[in-house]
Amino acid sequence: MRRLWTLTVIVSIGLMTSVLMQARKSKLTLPTPAKDDKITSAVGVDELNADDLYSIYGPDAIKISDYDKPTSSDVETMLVKNNTDKKTWGIELKITYKDIEGNQIHERREIVGEGIEPGKRMMVTLRSWDKQKSYHYYKSRKAKRASTPYNVEIKVANVFYYLITTEDEQ
Repeated sequence: MRRLWTLTVIVSIGLMTSVLMQARKSKLTLPTPAKDDKITSAVGVDELNADDLYSIYGPDAIKISDYDKPTSSDVETMLVKNNTDKKTWGIELKITYKDIEGNQIHERREIVGEGIEPGKRMMVTLRSWDKQKSYHYYKSRKAKRASTPYNVEIKVANVFYYLITTEDEQ
């Protein structure tokens, strides 16, 4: 009986640790709307995939520009512009890193752009995939030490918007 109880406690602690670690890794949290938004209740979040986004708003709905990652940096930066008529909750980007010949080196998805107002731009900073600092974006400033140049392809996979009820709608 005592062994069963000990095993149950160990398994429970393991499960709780796993859940807490997963929650810690999650980057998405719903921000609190500003007081001047006249929001009486947040209904949730709406999602538009890239095809729907472009069919409604056109190819420049979300514009990514000015990507940068020098060799010595452990972060990547870019500007994200919201050309839609809604405030974003998040923008899921599919980022593909390629060598100069076009061969894929790495690929990842990141959710960025929390709270970009319509028509506004935001500087986005991501932790770099290049942990050893041995690569540099080919348009970034030249490194003092030897490093491998790469190119990047950034596509919008999904855009998340606030679904809200305002005082005017009630």
